[in-house]
Amino acid sequence: MVDMSKTKSKKLYKGMSYRRIQRWNKEHRLLLEKKHQVWLKQNNYQNIGWNRVIGLYEKILDFKRETEIHEMSLEELFLESDRIGEKYQTSQEKKDFQEKFQNILESIGIAAEKLFPDNEVEFVDFGNSSK
Repeated sequence: MVDMSKTKSKKLYKGMSYRRIQRWNKEHRLLLEKKHQVWLKQNNYQNIGWNRVIGLYEKILDFKRETEIHEMSLEELFLESDRIGEKYQTSQEKKDFQEKFQNILESIGIAAEKLFPDNEVEFVDFGNSSK
């Protein structure tokens, strides 16, 4: 008689076994905000059964991403949106955008120079310097 437990291939999700995902879910669910933990319970996200374990895993990841986005600075949000947006642009669209962006930066620089002219003269003497 052949031992089926040894010949049967192990099911994996993103390289993790069922038990590993369960442990991950348990650890990370506790790190979520209380309102998210309550939402998961109210919406019947459970850590039992292959499909439910995966569903819970994905929802916890969604909540973690949402929390990270709320904690990002404005600069980080712009960088993240740019990174995501670049996936959907052709190389020509990227090139056109860079050209327009450079033109805008130059016009901002010219306007700033007009508003805040540098009238101060600085002299730098690279001659004999005393120690």
